[in-house]
Order: sequence, then C-alpha cells, then structure tokens
Amino acid sequence: MERENRQRIVALRDGYEARLRAIIQHGIDEGVFSAAEAKLATFLVLGALTGVLGWYDPTRPWRPETIAEHHTALLLEGLRAS
Repeated sequence: MERENRQRIVALRDGYEARLRAIIQHGIDEGVFSAAEAKLATFLVLGALTGVLGWYDPTRPWRPETIAEHHTALLLEGLRAS
C-alpha cells in the first residue's frame, strides 16, 4: 500500500475508533456500561465487528441483518451495567 493511502486509511480508522471510544466512555460515565476501560471495550467491539470478515459466507443461513442483530445484542449485554 502506498504511504499516502496508508496514512488516509489510518486516519479514517483512528477517527471511527475515537468516536466509538467516546460513545463507550459516555456510557461508562452515565452508568449504562460496566466496562472498566473504554479503550479495551472499543477494541473488543471493533474486533467482533471486523472478525465477521473472516468467517462470513453468504451461502450460510444467516443474513447480514441477523448477524448484526445477534452481535448487537451480545455486545450490548456484555457491556451493560447490572
């Protein structure tokens, strides 16, 4: 990858990572999420989302909407404060 393209992609990644981290931190601050560290929770969420690329197969019975619903439910339940 050319240096210029890599810099652009890294800047985009850093931007959405920072936005997600801010959302998670806000949830922690408000007592909605129980995560101890927003940065680690951000890495968990991003890993779960990007990991789909490694196993998704359109010939399997799961539609993208179903996968999104299940991931959302599992991740939010895991972050939710009791």
